[in-house]
Amino acid sequence: MMESQVESRALLQSILADQFIFSLVTSHSDAVWVCSCYYAVMASPEPGQMAIVFHSSAESRHGRMMECNQAVLGNLYVQAESIESIRGIQFEGSSVPVSQLALDYSHRAAAVYLQRFGYAREFADLYLWHLQIKSAKITDNRIRFGYKAWWNSHDFGD
Repeated sequence: MMESQVESRALLQSILADQFIFSLVTSHSDAVWVCSCYYAVMASPEPGQMAIVFHSSAESRHGRMMECNQAVLGNLYVQAESIESIRGIQFEGSSVPVSQLALDYSHRAAAVYLQRFGYAREFADLYLWHLQIKSAKITDNRIRFGYKAWWNSHDFGD
């Protein structure tokens, strides 16, 4: 059974809302790097799109890679006590520093991130990134074992 984009989007939003750390994969030339980042779900500036905002230094290995190549991959899952409870997502997207976006959006992004991670106020230079999710594969064994759904930003509304 194919899920509608609306149903897949709801699953994606639910899983994103349940977690706060994701694995980020960056690359440049022939180098690839993976790291874990704290994130908050953001309303995307583009209707029908999905986005998260996360903190990471522009000087980190993955930060330098994203400056050269905005294409990224991500993965997260909900810690489960049993196989029947496993839920997670794998996604692709693009990431840019929040400072490159409209000023009002960058202020909202900082407010959303700081609301979720108040301790981050202690960072002298809170460097935030905006990750626009382009497509995602969603797994939810609570629906049925091996259940998969796909969400694609280009197909939203179909």
